[in-house]
Amino acid sequence: MTDEQRKYFLSKIAGLTQATWYSLDRAISREGHAGEVNVLQSVKELVELGWVEETPGRDAALPIYKLTEKGHTQL
Repeated sequence: MTDEQRKYFLSKIAGLTQATWYSLDRAISREGHAGEVNVLQSVKELVELGWVEETPGRDAALPIYKLTEKGHTQL
């Protein structure tokens, strides 16, 4: 994923009330970017970088993502 794509995902996560892979996918699709990147792989990369944290959601298949302090500094 490019730096530009990382920042795009960070901004989408920051802008959602409750960011899940599904809500991210829907937000990206509304902007005409559907299918350009794999949402799950992209978010996993941001988690590995320490820019996003993943917490369990109501549904095990829909964890919640939010920016870490390190992620906020990347915006």
